[in-house]
Amino acid sequence: RSSAASDVYKRQLYNSLGNAYLFSWQVDEAMEAFERYREHSPEAPDPIHSIAYALMYCGQYDYAIRLFEEIIDIDPSFYIVYEDLGSTYLACGRWREAITAFESYLEHAPKTARARGWAKIADIHTIQENLPLAEEAITKALELDPYCPETLRLQGLIALKEYKDQKKALLALEAIGRDEVPTGYTLAAACYHNLSGWILIERGAPEAGLRAMRLAIRSAPNKYICFEKDLVRAYVAIMDAGKAIERGKQILSLNTNDGELLCLLGEAHEIAGMASIARSYRDQAMNTWKNSDPDFCPVEQLAYRSSKHI
Repeated sequence: RSSAASDVYKRQLYNSLGNAYLFSWQVDEAMEAFERYREHSPEAPDPIHSIAYALMYCGQYDYAIRLFEEIIDIDPSFYIVYEDLGSTYLACGRWREAITAFESYLEHAPKTARARGWAKIADIHTIQENLPLAEEAITKALELDPYCPETLRLQGLIALKEYKDQKKALLALEAIGRDEVPTGYTLAAACYHNLSGWILIERGAPEAGLRAMRLAIRSAPNKYICFEKDLVRAYVAIMDAGKAIERGKQILSLNTNDGELLCLLGEAHEIAGMASIARSYRDQAMNTWKNSDPDFCPVEQLAYRSSKHI
């Protein structure tokens, strides 16, 4: 094996190893592998991206933002970084900056990938409870990709939770699967089973709904922890505080700065009659969002409607 080929092999190995550790929640081992990856690619932005993504995934948002911005300075065309930067801003409550980052993603991403950017912007407007802007962004996403699973899932959830329109939610579900149930470890399968779970819960079949949501978690590509959190949200929605607290604490061990999850745990403890612990979790969430824009979405209101957030 030539020296150049050996270096390529080592870079791929350390990056793959880092991701395997990260998505099995072994953070220290993941960071060590990514640092080894950077040693073999000292001038490239890719290993910095892997490190920054791991920091975002674990809730070290400020450090992650600095590294994402460093990558953009090195290579402004590295479009995936704008999505991850936007997701990091979103996680720490800097919603307007998140929208700006996703707009930059739309500028730089190939046309085939742009629907994801509009889906992310739509998600921010659901947090804001600005449904007209959310639906406008969904329309733009579906014009680019009529089968984008993230967009269709969000469209279905808005129909179901905001308008109580099960028929429209079912149409979105059918579109995700293109009239079939998606299989395998794909985002389409995860979105399908997640939306199916919420429809079943709304129809008064919580156990079947929870089974579908667990299947969504098993179907999801590793990085999509949102489906884990949505199961906690479902437990809260059906008033099963014990399961919500147990599952929520497991996920929180990975990222103690996850404001959305902290609020869900707050609500679960409130259901369980533990008001002081509920306040403590909500205070932690508001500390995560301390640099948010209160005119865009007051965090005090968001902290008390977490289980209703789509």
